[in-house]
Amino acid sequence: MSSVRCLPGRRESRLHDPSSGSTSALTPEGIYPMMYFPHNLHFLSVAASMDGRSAVAERAARELDAAVPDHNVRHMPRLEMFRPALLFALVRFGRWEDVLAVPAPPSEQRYTTGT
Repeated sequence: MSSVRCLPGRRESRLHDPSSGSTSALTPEGIYPMMYFPHNLHFLSVAASMDGRSAVAERAARELDAAVPDHNVRHMPRLEMFRPALLFALVRFGRWEDVLAVPAPPSEQRYTTGT
């Protein structure tokens, strides 16, 4: 059992709380939504996978998949490292039918396709 735990309710920051009065935090711009936020989701998915928490790992990986669309990867190729996270989470927990149901990535994503 891992000694590292995600604290309940700590995933969202106060900056994303509409009652905080900060509207700029609700619609971040620049590199944050493209790189840092996906990194946080990736970290959560991997940490939950290592801790055996399949539901958290899969949910974070699905959010990550939505946060890093293919057109962003075309503009910033380094983002491709996030694209197979859902597959990794599903494989980690033996969800083979779900792995087969994931749509194939674009052929130009060499890391994700394994070519």
